[in-house]
Amino acid sequence: MLDEVTPIDAAIAEKASQLRGESRSLRLPDALVLAAASEHPSVDRVISADRGWKRIGGLDCAVELITAG
Repeated sequence: MLDEVTPIDAAIAEKASQLRGESRSLRLPDALVLAAASEHPSVDRVISADRGWKRIGGLDCAVELITAG
């Protein structure tokens, strides 16, 4: 588990822009979270309840869905 705040640098901003360009339904805050996770060397997966994240390509980490019950 990552226990630090990752600043948004140029590489993360560029990756977020790329993700948004490929998926117009992806909102900017979500794109920034996915881009930061994808660019961080210690992150191998993102856990989310958002099923749409599973369809986002071009990530250097896996998206794992959580479900209720």
